[in-house]
This record gives sequence, structure tokens and C-alpha cells, in this order.
Amino acid sequence: TQNGANITLVSNSSNTAGLVKLNTASDYSYSSGDFTVQRYYNGTENGWRMVAAPIKSATLADWDDEFIYCGISGGTGNYSYSGCGGFYSVYEYDESAANPGIDNGLSEVTSLGFGVSNATGTLIYTSSGVTTISVTGTPEFDDIAKSVTNVNDGWNLVANPYPSTIDWFEFIATNSNITGNVWYAYSADAAQYFDYSTNIPHTQGFWINSNSSTNLNFSVSETVALQSAFIKSTNGINLPLRLKLTNDVNPYYDFARVITGPYFSNDFEPNADALKLFTPYPDYNANVYFLDNQGNNLARTSINNNVSEDLFFDVKVGQFALGNYTIQFENLEQFMIGSCIQLEDLHSGIITDLRQDSIYTFASDTIAPSPRFKLHITVDYDINVTKVGDGELSVTSVENDIPSAISITQQNVDENGFGTYTINLDRSSLPDGLY
Repeated sequence: TQNGANITLVSNSSNTAGLVKLNTASDYSYSSGDFTVQRYYNGTENGWRMVAAPIKSATLADWDDEFIYCGISGGTGNYSYSGCGGFYSVYEYDESAANPGIDNGLSEVTSLGFGVSNATGTLIYTSSGVTTISVTGTPEFDDIAKSVTNVNDGWNLVANPYPSTIDWFEFIATNSNITGNVWYAYSADAAQYFDYSTNIPHTQGFWINSNSSTNLNFSVSETVALQSAFIKSTNGINLPLRLKLTNDVNPYYDFARVITGPYFSNDFEPNADALKLFTPYPDYNANVYFLDNQGNNLARTSINNNVSEDLFFDVKVGQFALGNYTIQFENLEQFMIGSCIQLEDLHSGIITDLRQDSIYTFASDTIAPSPRFKLHITVDYDINVTKVGDGELSVTSVENDIPSAISITQQNVDENGFGTYTINLDRSSLPDGLY
């Protein structure tokens, strides 16, 4: 209950901010006082920010002290469209108008009265450096049904409407229409959109891909009293394989990933495969992405870890970004342990054993085939250990030369065969490429 007191959710360092966790909308009652929500960020580069206000009826005017707008009249220190060299610094998005391409869904915002609450997402171009945005008013604690569409490619720009963190797994459990179970935010450093499956902090705008025209349901019950990284611009076995793309032309970079599990198929997995949201600067940047057997471009592809697989992927280079590119394959030691992994450049014919060399460099070429690369993943490594008698084990394998690399020692084994057995692997005698 707020009765006369002033509440400020302070944010004065990256990825931390005051927040309020409620279970239902009725848990908050207001009589008087100010409720202020802050969000601090330190931008490394100039670029687009994806921000929103967790205050009811907030508008761009509430951020007029923090941002300098282009193409918006009025306010303090703002510039006209022509005064900014023909540039608008604030955009909204309408998926139903995104035809023939995603950029056609963008429309410039020209008024300080544009609403930035009620789960509305915006793109605002701002300078680098420290910024603390602040909005005062009535906090948003209502359940919200936000309309999203799938008239074209299904991309929708929305936002966390609450002054609290949204539990992502609770959110997707309510909203089964979100393709790939990921959300996307823009990185000014990379000039790319990246996908996330983490909790969503307050004041964060984000993209989702919806597989249908429906409502995106936000509920106060889905919030948690935990911090989450504001996107401004688990170690273990079988980690995702991550492809990092860099170049010698500019500082931009991009990622693509492969995840595995026993229940994935070769088809598009709407709850696991993440579609690729390409850079908004296609002429000056490059993207790396996988292609599935249904023609989808994927930032993250899922495969069965018990089946050998050939994965096709491509690097799309802009006309003003031609040069030398490097793909670094990360987490190889923890990815599908025991499998053979080879990279084939379908343009040059070069085949690289990624178990021996995790970095591949190539020159962009406008006549290269698409897709240019094939990833061969072979899983002929099944090893079976069986008990054949008291205190004795047997090793068999589908690879004839693997058993010679394996020996078994035992310790403190009793007459019933119970004790400690150790399987020893001599990697030096394994076939090339098998780890």
C-alpha cells in the first residue's frame, strides 16, 4: 500500500535495479505519493536501445531529459528530421505491415506523446556512455493481453510492462505461440540482434517471433524478485556448439548455435529452433546462420545427439563488408563428446577436422554457393560395458579399433563383483578426429 510515501526503484549500476514483486494486481493499492522507476545502462557504442516504461500512460516526453530525439518536434534539445540530416531516432513496429520485408514494418515516431508503456516496444537511437532513464507515475501491475500477429514473418516488438523481472519460463508456459522459446534484443557493439532465453528485466523491450495471430499474455504472477541482465545494445557436458563470426573489415560479429538432445528430430522444432533475426545493416555487416530441411534460416538449430547429421550453414556478407572472415567453433570439448566433427567449405573444397583445429578463416566471395558450408557430425562411437562374471567386465564397440584403446582396472572388488571399476581411455590410439 502506497499512502503518501515516495518510492524510487533505484538503478545506479549495470544490470541492477530496484524492483517490486507482486503475486496479483490486487496486491498493490495507491492513495498518494510518487512511484519512480529507474534503469541505468552504459552504452559502449552509439546505437539502438530497446526500452520501455513500467509506468502507466508513460510517453516519450518522460524521457525527454535523458534522450535527444531526431524527427520529433517540441521538447528540450530535440531536432527535426532535416536538422538530423534526414534521420529519425525513434521507431515503432507493426508486423502486419512488414511486407515485402521485415523493415517495412518499421514506422518513424514523430510525437513526444507516443506511448511507451502497456508492453509497447520501441527502438530509440542514443549515444554511448552512461544513461539513467527515469519515469514517475502509477506503476503497471495489471495483467495485459498484448496483440501480436503472424500476417507476414511473425516478428513483433514488445516489452516487459512491469517494474519487476519476468520469469521467462513462466512466460513461455503461458504463451506457446513464441517460436523457439527465445526473445531477441539488439547489440550495438555487434550491430546484430541476438536471441536469449533468460529472464527479462524491467524496462527491457524485446522481439519475439509469433507462430500465430493471437494475444501475448503478460501476468503479474509471472514476475520474480531476481535481477536479470539488461541488454543494452552453465558449464557442463554437452554444451551447445557456438559459431562466432568475426572479420578484418569492421568490429562487428555474429553467432549461431547447435544444441543437442535425445528427442530432437531433423525437422523444424518450433519450441527449440530459433529463427534468425538478421542485422538491420545488411550492406555493412555479415550474418552466420543454419538452414534446415524446410528452408528456415536459424540462429539456433537442434539435432538428435544419437544420430549422425550433416548441417548446412551460410555466411551472408553485405556488399560493403567483403573481406576475410573467421569462424571460431566454441565449446567443442563439451559438445557431443566422442563424435567426429568436420567442416567442409563447399566453395573451396577444404575439409577441416574441428577436433584438431577449431578456427576456420576464409575470404568472402560473391560467387560462392549458398549454403557455403557443411558440418559433418558422426556419432559412430557407441561403447557398451557389460558384466560377464564376478569381478569381470567386457567392452564392445561399433568401432573395431576403439576397444584396443580401452582398459579396465578394478579396486576393492568383493567376491560378488561389487566395487570400483575404472575405464581407462588411451586417446593417442584413437582414430583421427575422435575425441
